Amino acid sequence: MQATAPDIEKEPAGMLRVGYRIAFAIGAFLACITLLNVLARWAEGPDYLADWQNELDRAGQAEVAVLGPSIAQHIYPQAMCQQGINLAGAGEDIFESEALIMHLHEAGNLPKLVIIGLFPGLFESDNGADGTHRSYRRIYAYRNLQARGDWRLIGTDWQGAVRALAFPALGYDQWQGHFRLIGDKLAKRNSIFQDPAFSQQQLTSSQLDVQQTKRFLSKRDNELASMRQHDVSISERAQKAILRINALLAANDSRLLLVTMPAGPAMSAAAPTALADDLVQLAERDAEFRAAGVLTINDLTTTDFSRVLDGFRDPIHFNRDGGMRYSRDLAQRLAARGLLPQPECAITS
Repeated sequence: MQATAPDIEKEPAGMLRVGYRIAFAIGAFLACITLLNVLARWAEGPDYLADWQNELDRAGQAEVAVLGPSIAQHIYPQAMCQQGINLAGAGEDIFESEALIMHLHEAGNLPKLVIIGLFPGLFESDNGADGTHRSYRRIYAYRNLQARGDWRLIGTDWQGAVRALAFPALGYDQWQGHFRLIGDKLAKRNSIFQDPAFSQQQLTSSQLDVQQTKRFLSKRDNELASMRQHDVSISERAQKAILRINALLAANDSRLLLVTMPAGPAMSAAAPTALADDLVQLAERDAEFRAAGVLTINDLTTTDFSRVLDGFRDPIHFNRDGGMRYSRDLAQRLAARGLLPQPECAITS
């Protein structure tokens, strides 16, 4: 049946109303997100980025810089008797380490030795990739660099750069901590977060070590599989990033050392089967890197540190005492290779 003139006139008006409603909904959503992020930044206060900012402030005096994921937080330059900085962080990937090294270079603060702590699987991780569960770590890296006027992209991750600038607190992982900050701010309490790099927690039993090892491996495998579904090039890109880092350091009379960190007893026992593919790739990568002049040390299961519980707070992370002892041991081995002076300072608790 043919529409009458009044019906034809009503149709554009109805579509216009729908358009207004859609625009209002989008505007309300963006306003809500903006308000939440303004609230998040207010709750953070001036010291939210202090961990890396303080280290970057001292970079000009550093002889050693440590980077990598959270396991590398337990390489302590002071236990190596070196002036140094530690820019490692939970979930930090190779591409973020490269961005930080490039920043040090641009600032004229490259140290003589750069150490990147590794664990199997790091070369398959990209916090800016689809399928990652750690995009919040990329945002943290961007925010630290942007705070110092460094606006370069990490790889091609422009989305992370925009999010870090405009909407840093998006998603459960970010808001989980921000809600606590907001509550503390409103209650006028000081927000206290224990720095895991200085934790004295110890694994209390072999049974707990085994249980946590199984959970860690399951979570790790799921995360890596999720990223591989979206991007099979991560490992190749990470290897190229290491070679770029090495070339940059070599051109500036600095050296790159890759350290595969020790694991605890249960993880060491599980490694030959649970990490079999990773260990093959690790050997192949190390050979390629050594040929390019990169220094490599694989301590995953080969040192006495992996045989006792008391130096670990979980299956892959040292506690402070374990990290201090390992750092001194590493420094002594590097001194024997002529890479560092023999460490003679006292290890402080």
